[in-house]
Amino acid sequence: MSVHTPSRIPAAVWWITALNIALVMLYTIVLPTYRAPDEPEHFDLVRYVATAREYPAFDGLSLNEQTVESLWTTRLGRKHLDTSDIADRDARSTFDELAADVQSEVPNRMPQHPPAYYGLMGLVYGLLSFVGLERASYDVVVMVTRASNVIFAAAIPVLAYLTTVRLSRNRMAGIAAAAVPLAIPQLIHIQGSVNNDNLWILLASLTTYFVARVLRGDITSRTALMLGLLVGLSLFTKAFALVMPLWIAILYLIVWR
Repeated sequence: MSVHTPSRIPAAVWWITALNIALVMLYTIVLPTYRAPDEPEHFDLVRYVATAREYPAFDGLSLNEQTVESLWTTRLGRKHLDTSDIADRDARSTFDELAADVQSEVPNRMPQHPPAYYGLMGLVYGLLSFVGLERASYDVVVMVTRASNVIFAAAIPVLAYLTTVRLSRNRMAGIAAAAVPLAIPQLIHIQGSVNNDNLWILLASLTTYFVARVLRGDITSRTALMLGLLVGLSLFTKAFALVMPLWIAILYLIVWR
């Protein structure tokens, strides 16, 4: 079967993509505030980059007092795993109402990561603040920031389809691959939270697609440049990307042989 181009992606893949987006958006709402791994630290760094317009040294940032107070308020509400201590939505405070906008003594470990995700999310957060996001209660601010991560999750099923079809030349195998992300609850859990893994997963998925192109004989300079760009962006996102240059070198060695 011939390889399908993006313009011929079957309707089933688009329905799977729509379902994936819906599930990610659902997680941004139903996942309790700050319940995702390291989410307070990730969110705090995004806010810092959005307001300070700089990236701190790896050991140069502490959690904002507003983040600490919102974290305490959130944990107090789930202490007994019921809703008895949770304030009504109309009574929930904004960040400015919770505490002063200053750094606490609690260190934020997230600047250990490269800055790409936080710079991009800082721009998004700045745009949201421009339209009044900061005037909302703290939990709504976190939820909306989470929801903006859907831009990283939306293309994953499509990329799975394109990569599989490129390798297998089988349309049905591609549709099955597109549905795989739906079967990984922890993936959707992360994509529905503030986490730098989201940009890394997208970049790794794009890289995998172009790796498949090279394996199928696409050794053009344009594809090589795309791989170089994606690996570079990945290195600016997550330390996991340190294995990618070796991966690409082995790829071209295989194709050359």
